Amino acid sequence: MDMQIKNCLYINNQDFTLTELPDFIKKKAIESLDCKKKVIIFTDSIYNNSLKDMFGEFYKFLNENINYKNLIIEVFDCDEFSLKYPLQFIINTYNSNNKLFIIWDIKNIVKDKEHLHIAINSFNDILNLCKFKNIENLLYIQNRRYDFEFFYEFCKNFQRIIVYNNNKDLIFDDKDEFYKLINFICSYAELKHQNENLLLFNNTMSNIPMGFHKDDFKENIMSQLIRVCELSFCCLYTSSKEHENIISLDKCYGITKIHRYYLFNDIDFIKFQQDVNKYIMSSGKSLNLCVDYIKNKVVKDKFAKLNIKSLLGISIQYHNDIKGVMWVGRYDDNIDNMDKDISYIESMCKTMFCLIQEQKKIFNLKNKFIENEKLRAMGEIAAGIAHDINNILTPIIGSVQLLKDKYFEDNIIQKQLKVIEMCAYDATNIINKLKKITKSSNNNNEVDIFNVNEIIIDAISLTKNKWFTESILNGIKINISTNLNSKEKIQGNITEIREVIINIISNAVDAIKEVGSIDIFTKDEDNFVIIEIKDNGVGINDEIGDRIFEPFFTTKGKKGSGLGLSIAYEIIQSIGGVINCKSAKDIGTKFEIKLPICNIKKITYNKQLKKDFEYISKNVLVIDDNMDVRNILFQIIKSVTKCKVKVLNPIDINEVEKELKKRKYDIVICDFSMPNVNGIEIAKKVKEINSDTYFCLMTGWIGTLNEASMKFIDEILNKPLTKETIQDFFNRYENICSLD
Repeated sequence: MDMQIKNCLYINNQDFTLTELPDFIKKKAIESLDCKKKVIIFTDSIYNNSLKDMFGEFYKFLNENINYKNLIIEVFDCDEFSLKYPLQFIINTYNSNNKLFIIWDIKNIVKDKEHLHIAINSFNDILNLCKFKNIENLLYIQNRRYDFEFFYEFCKNFQRIIVYNNNKDLIFDDKDEFYKLINFICSYAELKHQNENLLLFNNTMSNIPMGFHKDDFKENIMSQLIRVCELSFCCLYTSSKEHENIISLDKCYGITKIHRYYLFNDIDFIKFQQDVNKYIMSSGKSLNLCVDYIKNKVVKDKFAKLNIKSLLGISIQYHNDIKGVMWVGRYDDNIDNMDKDISYIESMCKTMFCLIQEQKKIFNLKNKFIENEKLRAMGEIAAGIAHDINNILTPIIGSVQLLKDKYFEDNIIQKQLKVIEMCAYDATNIINKLKKITKSSNNNNEVDIFNVNEIIIDAISLTKNKWFTESILNGIKINISTNLNSKEKIQGNITEIREVIINIISNAVDAIKEVGSIDIFTKDEDNFVIIEIKDNGVGINDEIGDRIFEPFFTTKGKKGSGLGLSIAYEIIQSIGGVINCKSAKDIGTKFEIKLPICNIKKITYNKQLKKDFEYISKNVLVIDDNMDVRNILFQIIKSVTKCKVKVLNPIDINEVEKELKKRKYDIVICDFSMPNVNGIEIAKKVKEINSDTYFCLMTGWIGTLNEASMKFIDEILNKPLTKETIQDFFNRYENICSLD
């Protein structure tokens, strides 16, 4: 491990395999032995028995080090785990002349949050013991359902966290990133456990410290100004073009304690400073302030207490965007006044202000670049999550739709199935959010035509646990009222619009502290459907209100991701709509959404078209490594057509080739991402054997395929696949065949 990394946490975010140890850990063990460090591996008996399989060609080298006692393997009992013995063992083994590298393989112990509590309490003692000794620790655990807050606190003990995901090691060294990282992997663990919900991977990475932070730059350049111009202090006030009436103290350097107190706490002093700043900014001229000429006696006395001999307020401006006032001065202990230096100091201050703004732009650009790199890295994790969840959603949605057909006369069952189907589609919408964040979408969103009243009722029902049950438990009473008068329909993605409403309702609930109300109205006006959502919560001021649609901006601290409203803004804009927010501190907030009315009638399959599917009789091969996906596609295709369907879980490309040569297939529907062979390879093989076979690639997550790959693919279907998706597919297939 790096010199500065004493404690490292390695989290396996993939499926556990008994006979494999991550390459990173094996490499570190071997490197440590090569560096003459004593290596201790604490592991369980199961892992110990398979060390030969895990280390392969290095096993002989390890065995030699075991004989020389450079490598010690200590075995513990998974069921009765205690760190009392390992703690004593380290004390007895440690020698100040030696360096110890300890691998803690506890993935079979820390199986849930209860075990995590036990292990963490014990490991705190271990880490404290090693803190001032030449001992490095590497903890290896499996990602499971842990208590987030407790797990996060534990992770703070480590200088590095490594997440093994998609066969890659993602390394995080910055503790500012840990909160979002732990939040992300805990959400993923919860998702895998429930198999039906996706917790929004919140945390695109932000606030990344740089080698030269913008505040450090200001402090550095101010200190240079003070040194060159022989000043005592410097204070910078700025206002942006968007907020010209707000002149705020940006940075100060060199001021005394009493001076700082007046600047931040004294009402008379602050008011005087604001008035003078406005005068300087409006006139565009600098002001050499003589304390003796101040008319306000209270302020004059306070300036006298500061012992300021000379004070100069300089009007500064950067292009037409940012204006400000730079105050520089000298205390009494600095003998000379500034009269003879005004022109020189003015020039220096104006140049300095431009440099600060230029550096700020560079800093922001670097931050955006780093943010994009972090999003790309997190996107790799998100890609794996999306693929897994879409594989889960395909059989869920497909099974629900088949059950709806089977029990179409039972209204109670139909109502329950509708709720399941709606929630599954909402999960699909969450996946689409991940695609937008990571810019890895095929932009093939379904468009619906619907009345907004329906989705508002759905959104209220889906958030009832938050605004009713959860609020009561927190001692809060919330009432939601509706006045839904819209008769027209709009065009868009129904799950995306529903998610916008859910997000606004959830934010309104969070803003209400004791007793409150949320009022929702809809109406039709000037070719638009208007949605208004009002609450009487805490509200926000204008300055914050202007930023609520910015990505990663949140007023909820660590509880918020800052993505909900920015995504809502994009969704509304994408369908030609407008979303606005009006809010007042301690009064409440109102969101107004304007959506264009759709005059196009929704196109649906008529009964004759549905009946025609039943006479399609083709040979179809479905290839997917997921058994549930294979089975549900088999059932859906059989339910809508007379096709002969064969399903295949490919071991390798040879097995696929063998099946393709066994019989002639008209259609091959194949998954993109599989363990031993991918969909592109299979597409090439299909076209090689029979170029007339219609090849459809289905996927839970891919980016844009290159032209060379697309020439083997006739169509791409995005998971989750539904009955309607399959019907559309066969409809397109029949249309293509009729043209040939």
